Amino acid sequence: MTPGAFMGGLHGRYESLLEGAAGVLDAAARARQTGLARPLHTWVLLSLFGIVLSVVLLGHIAETQPYFYAVMGLSLVVYALVRGESLASALVQYLTSPTVVWRWAFVVWAILSLLWTARGGLSVERATTLLEIQIVGLVFYDATRNLGLARWMLGVVLACTAAAALHAVTTEDPMVALRLAGAYRNPNTLGIVAVTGMAVCGSWIGDLKRAWQVLVGYLVIMLLAVGVLASSSLKGITGTGFVLGSSMFYPRARARIALLAAIGAVVVTVLVLTFEPMTLLWEHTVDRVEVTVTTFETAADVGQSLAERSRFIGKGLELMAEAPFVGTGLNTFRWLSDEGTYSHNNFVELGVSLGIVGVLLYYAFHVSLLARAFAPGNRTRLVGRFAIMFILMMAVLDMASVSYAHKLSSLLMIACAGWLDGSAAGGTASAPSREEVHAQ
Repeated sequence: MTPGAFMGGLHGRYESLLEGAAGVLDAAARARQTGLARPLHTWVLLSLFGIVLSVVLLGHIAETQPYFYAVMGLSLVVYALVRGESLASALVQYLTSPTVVWRWAFVVWAILSLLWTARGGLSVERATTLLEIQIVGLVFYDATRNLGLARWMLGVVLACTAAAALHAVTTEDPMVALRLAGAYRNPNTLGIVAVTGMAVCGSWIGDLKRAWQVLVGYLVIMLLAVGVLASSSLKGITGTGFVLGSSMFYPRARARIALLAAIGAVVVTVLVLTFEPMTLLWEHTVDRVEVTVTTFETAADVGQSLAERSRFIGKGLELMAEAPFVGTGLNTFRWLSDEGTYSHNNFVELGVSLGIVGVLLYYAFHVSLLARAFAPGNRTRLVGRFAIMFILMMAVLDMASVSYAHKLSSLLMIACAGWLDGSAAGGTASAPSREEVHAQ
């Protein structure tokens, strides 16, 4: 070997060593930024996936319900062990968050209502659900505030909601049941879960760079739209229109949403004309919409449902007048009204249960989130866009559903609060992605 060749090889090895050292230093910097080494970071991602999967799917599908608490509990334990003492600091942040404090005030008020309710069992069950949401919410808050994992969490939610829609359309026969519920007991739940995924995709679609990413985004939105159509849920249809319409306010998403609407119209038309199950689902959905916008006076199930909901609201307002400020206790509408079910209106349900105080505390959380999400530094970024779109959509849907104890929507709002707090503090949550920088 000549001296020149030897020196050339030595120089090459020296450059490789420098590149390797630079890679190690870069990985160490990323680990310091999130406070986790790479293997531990992977365990955090897996634990978050297990939690979201449990909330969206495992707790609802009959075959997987026995594994719900095992997967949820194991995921929470793994997350707590990995985070260690850092989770204690996150708990302090969680309890003192200027936004989440409204959610805490609402939950405390709901628990205090047990002191004056006459229906202990049902009320305790609902209070327990609210407390469970707050406990799991610590993980969502910490992951988005301190670990910068908001995009990962939204991605997992999108994957799980798409899986829920796929499960519905592949396991049930529209020839037997005109309204599909999939993993859920109520088709309306499937509709709301599907539009939640659509809100994630609608807020993300403008950031996608590559053609294959946009194509995947289109396919996911179409799958979720089929899930809404399968459920024939008026809330799902309303949410779909809200997501598509609000996405048009973002310039980078406008052209893609318009193209998606055109492609979707063609695909739906072809399926409805050539595929009998889709024809049945389409006809039933159209019938429900027509009845909604025309008249209550029909013997169809839609007319009966709308008439019942109108009656529920009337009875709810009467019950609210009896205890306007403090309410009658959690989950009491179903037995005080003699209807045997909830009021199908979040404002009425909260008004009867927790009075005006409960309504104000619950929606103060929404208002606080929206005010911060609309700030110039937040509204052009993914989580900010999602928070605006999702919270406004849920406020509209609350006029026909009860969401205050809904786990997925509540946890997503807590996650948004964590991201907003992290951005304000200049933590890991504040670093925008390359797509977001380009959008700004």
